[in-house]
Amino acid sequence: MPSPNRHVARLPAFDYRTPAAYFITVCAAERARLFGTIHDGVMHPSTFGRVVEEEWQRTADLRPNVRIDAFVVMPNHVHGILWITPEATTDPRRDAACCVLPFAARPAWPGVRFRHGEDAARCVPTGIRSFGPLDAASMSSIVRAFKSAAARRINVLRGTPGAAVWQSRFHDRVVRDADELAHARRYVAGNPAAVTRSP
Repeated sequence: MPSPNRHVARLPAFDYRTPAAYFITVCAAERARLFGTIHDGVMHPSTFGRVVEEEWQRTADLRPNVRIDAFVVMPNHVHGILWITPEATTDPRRDAACCVLPFAARPAWPGVRFRHGEDAARCVPTGIRSFGPLDAASMSSIVRAFKSAAARRINVLRGTPGAAVWQSRFHDRVVRDADELAHARRYVAGNPAAVTRSP
């Protein structure tokens, strides 16, 4: 969690139901390494990690206006790109076009960058959100449903009903254009190897 004096890149006036691509990070409670291990730059998910992967996939199966993109489960967090689309579509190219914000709507993110290594390993956010209004189409609602479904299944498996699996907040960034989308995809794909290299 950032210190009180740290600038957090948030968009208080932005409608998080807006069709766009969103880069999401969700961290395990207490940064517990629940979801697997990394060996030689390759992530090996645990049983809990596989549950998380399955529930992330179901996020799009359950919502016709949501598409999933790059995704990785890490030992104590997950990174993924979610698209909110204006309508159901099966064409990823059309989704990608819908989810690049027009120039006038692009938020400013001064000094905020995707970074590998320590930031990823320690779950330091680029932007941090608690759950806003739980409109069914909002990013907050989508992430909350994913976290809840995964937590329920994990707690059944480990016999800990009601125990915290996730941090209460999640981290997000609205992807502004095709270059940022490509950068976010590379970041997600390279995260296990990058964390392996970090001191």
